[in-house]
Amino acid sequence: MRPADRVQRSLADGLVELPGTDATRTTSDLAGQLDAADSHDLERIIDRLVHHTTPTGQHTDDIAVLLLRAYRPDGHRA
Repeated sequence: MRPADRVQRSLADGLVELPGTDATRTTSDLAGQLDAADSHDLERIIDRLVHHTTPTGQHTDDIAVLLLRAYRPDGHRA
């Protein structure tokens, strides 16, 4: 995501440590997905990330994705 969008992200290791894959490469792939994503719809981003890493839906570990967007007290994006 672009820095101006101010979306904080946190991913659990279950999203990047997949059997038969290199965790560094998977992390890099996810970073690319996040950078290319439209940050207006955070739920859609999460769905795309999970589907990108486990397209068959067969998860071998728990998965957690947290995306937070900052807002100013006046309700506008920070």
